Formats: sequence, C-alpha cells, structure tokens
Amino acid sequence: MPKGRSAKNKTEMTLNNTVTLSYYTIQDVMTILGCGRTKASEAVRALNDELEKQGYMRFPRGRVPKKFFEERYNLKELLKA
Repeated sequence: MPKGRSAKNKTEMTLNNTVTLSYYTIQDVMTILGCGRTKASEAVRALNDELEKQGYMRFPRGRVPKKFFEERYNLKELLKA
C-alpha cells in the first residue's frame, strides 16, 4: 500500500467507483420533476403502491426504482442526454 493512504480510504475509493444506486430518493425526484417535497413524496408513494399491486416487493420508504420511475414518466431519452 502506498504511503499516506490508509486501508479505509482505499476501500472508500473502490466503493465510490463501482457502486451505482438503482433507486431515486425523494430529493432526486424533486430535482427531476421540479416540484416540492410533498408532491415528490406523493409520486414516490404512488409508484411504490403500483409496484406492490403488480406483485413486486415494496422499496424502502422514500425511494423508487430508477428504471420504473423513468419508464413511468417517459424520461429515458431526456436523462440520457
């Protein structure tokens, strides 16, 4: 290990370079949709309810799967640009 670099820092660097989150938080939804926290929370809750009705497991509170969110709001092309 190079001098001046601890094992913890090396692990954090590796994790930060390889981990990609598969969900959006309420804060992300607020930014993408340009709305407030209440509307973003309602949107996330509605999408999670829809997924649950389709037989999928519910995401933790305040999170929604990226793929489903982008499909539902037709954002795939906009977010790729």
